[in-house]
Amino acid sequence: QDNGVITTLTGNTNDWFSIWGGDGFVVLVDPNNPGSWIAESQYAGISTGLTGVDPNHKFNWNTPFIFNPHNSQSMYIGANHLYKSHDQGFNWFEISPDLTKGIGPSQYPIVYATITTVDVAASDTNVIYVGTDDGNVQMTTDEGQSWTDVSAGLPLRWVTRVAADPRNAMDVYVSLSGYRYHDNMSHVYHSDNGGQTWIDIGGNLPDVPVNDLIVDTLTNTIYVGTDIGVYFSHIATVTNWSLLGAGLPLAPVTDLRLHYPTHKLVAATYGRSMYSLDLNTMSGLQTNYNLPKSLVVNVNPNPVHEQLTVSIYAPANILSAIKVYDING
Repeated sequence: QDNGVITTLTGNTNDWFSIWGGDGFVVLVDPNNPGSWIAESQYAGISTGLTGVDPNHKFNWNTPFIFNPHNSQSMYIGANHLYKSHDQGFNWFEISPDLTKGIGPSQYPIVYATITTVDVAASDTNVIYVGTDDGNVQMTTDEGQSWTDVSAGLPLRWVTRVAADPRNAMDVYVSLSGYRYHDNMSHVYHSDNGGQTWIDIGGNLPDVPVNDLIVDTLTNTIYVGTDIGVYFSHIATVTNWSLLGAGLPLAPVTDLRLHYPTHKLVAATYGRSMYSLDLNTMSGLQTNYNLPKSLVVNVNPNPVHEQLTVSIYAPANILSAIKVYDING
């Protein structure tokens, strides 16, 4: 209760200090200015304020707000309507109608029918997805001028995360909570057409809430934070999940962050502090994928002794990563 937002500048375990009060929730660090941060307490108690927000709109206990992936001055925050800011959160304007189903009580301190997750597609920032605590998933392809409800085919459950693949705005994943129902349902779904249809990819995941989901474009891997740890799966075999790494307690993982420059995954738990994992050490994340028939990869010479040339022929620009290992890994 009232632990606020605490931070470390080193990643050590003994030098954390408070930067924001109340019940600490989302905190964002400006990728262009590491000394600039925006923190939040319960019900959108955001450090930059809510100027321009309709006071009659409802915020979740853990209100989502995010940067535009290409412009940290551009931000989004979810009430039951979605808001945008051009000045890093000091002024907000509405870009959606009510995106919820309007289900459940909405009197403080129990507030439902709110947005719980927002994602702006990195490949096309006109495409935005939101999920709500009453089971809605909605999307726009014109940055909020028009919205489409794409919830059909998903269970009526609390939506914990909507995440578009950074390479393809129409390739999107949804994670769900729903622990209270104990009905052996799936907690992860995938769509390759912007939510028009959904496929259950929960596979062998345990029947517990999935609280966060990240798509790793470097290794074509998906990581999910669940109530009993972190699991991963390769996109090519996405229904086959494995527990990730060692040393993480079987505690609820509420948030994941992937730091691409070092390829390090950070997990925040509920009650057991924070953990990090160097994904470069996880050789099991490397695998072979089904490549399009029109894609040709030539390696010369093969086998190789000291120097090689890799040529990739593709029908269009693609994002690719090549890693070379010796027998020692």
